[in-house]
Amino acid sequence: MTSTDIVADTLGYPSGALAATMGITVTELRADHSSAHMRVAGNTQVTGRVHGGAYAVLAETLASLSANVHAGEGRVERQAYARLD
Repeated sequence: MTSTDIVADTLGYPSGALAATMGITVTELRADHSSAHMRVAGNTQVTGRVHGGAYAVLAETLASLSANVHAGEGRVERQAYARLD
């Protein structure tokens, strides 16, 4: 099962464009435990180390998805956003 499948199957919507751009793959998504990994390529500083902002995106993405699972069905309102293209 892919990351998108895990998130879509659990929450009913995909994890989002930023997670896809950063290469974040959700491997487990439950109310009591969630895990994910992120590719290094494309997310590095000039020194070759993973950029701190990339870690922040990984943490926030997984925390938000996990919070939605913990809240339970019908307790999180999805908002529509205008497309910018």
